[in-house]
Amino acid sequence: MNVLSPFLLCVASGLVLAQEPPVPAVAAPTVPAAGVSSVGFGRAASYREALAFALEEAVAKVKGVQIVRGAPVRDRLVIVERHADGSRRDWFDGVADGEHGWVQQQIAGFVSGYEVEKRQQVDGGWEVTVRATVATAPDALAPIVVEVDDQGLRRWRLSRFESDAATVAFDTQAGEYRGPAVARSLRTCPGLSIAGGGARVNVGAGAAPAEREKDGQQVVASHRVVLQWGTLELQSAVERSNIARPSNGPRPEYVIGGAVEVSLRIDDLVRGVVVLDEHFAVPADVPAGFAADRVEAAVQALADKACAVVAQKIFFALRPPAVLRKWAGEKAGQWLVEVSMPRAVAAGFRNFEVGLDGSLASPDWQPIAPAALVGGTATSCTFRIDIDDATAIDAAAAQVRPLDP
Repeated sequence: MNVLSPFLLCVASGLVLAQEPPVPAVAAPTVPAAGVSSVGFGRAASYREALAFALEEAVAKVKGVQIVRGAPVRDRLVIVERHADGSRRDWFDGVADGEHGWVQQQIAGFVSGYEVEKRQQVDGGWEVTVRATVATAPDALAPIVVEVDDQGLRRWRLSRFESDAATVAFDTQAGEYRGPAVARSLRTCPGLSIAGGGARVNVGAGAAPAEREKDGQQVVASHRVVLQWGTLELQSAVERSNIARPSNGPRPEYVIGGAVEVSLRIDDLVRGVVVLDEHFAVPADVPAGFAADRVEAAVQALADKACAVVAQKIFFALRPPAVLRKWAGEKAGQWLVEVSMPRAVAAGFRNFEVGLDGSLASPDWQPIAPAALVGGTATSCTFRIDIDDATAIDAAAAQVRPLDP
């Protein structure tokens, strides 16, 4: 039976995306895989704050101010600057191995290594210079570290109806479900990292001093995902008795529909704001003639679809596929846009549209025009749009969203 795989096969980059061969996207410049050396300077009242400022400047020189001020990079630097996990005795003096290792964990993905020079001023403030290796490879996405609170989908129920009196169920069946959590789907998606859920580095008492400094370290989450699942509900219809051909055997019974309700909230732990708070139902896709004795297969199919839908909502809430730039195509009424959507994500979908992600007047998604994928890299994709007036496609606001696969 065909079912949806986690996050709509977001890493299946070999999936056929269109009938015509895709046109390569604009080639990115070739850079060393290890990154580019950059120097940054920071001055602040505390050493941690000065270090964060210095790292910010070093990254901005390579990747640009706009990238540094975006949530993925800025959240990691705020964690370096303020998070309680970094408040360890004898840390943040520019020397301790534990400090350096903890900071490197938090900024992995956009800085692959750094060295520090520090000076404490007479007034107690700090001046910090860092020499950092800033990752610039095409697949180097600054990670968003997510903590997932997901108790999982645990129960299903089948309500059985007579086909000629389908308003009241005459019987119900229930069972347990133990499927994979949404975190499994998210781990496959570029640019997202899942925090360890409380599992920290555990260093033995006999370890070397440098190793003992690492005791308790882990990557700190900048976002928390909270999921609550309802009971997975299915409905079946039992065919009425055929008076012309009476039978003592069981009457045919078919699954005719179903849904599961989900509550999803995403909190930005650094800024203390709610990114997304939504309650929605995921409907079942049940083919005609699906026998009710295969109810567990129907449960699995709906659970897989629900996990894919939830993972999709989480990913695009944290990494909105924004239009980076647009330019006129070769034909009249044709436009091309570059979008911050990795090819590995786009590969799980066939249909896209460009639109606006709501406003005060209309908070819902506002479609503008269909979009056709014509090429992509590990960090962005190029889409073709047929539209006479492209003024609504603003790089500051427009996005390209996938539709149902």
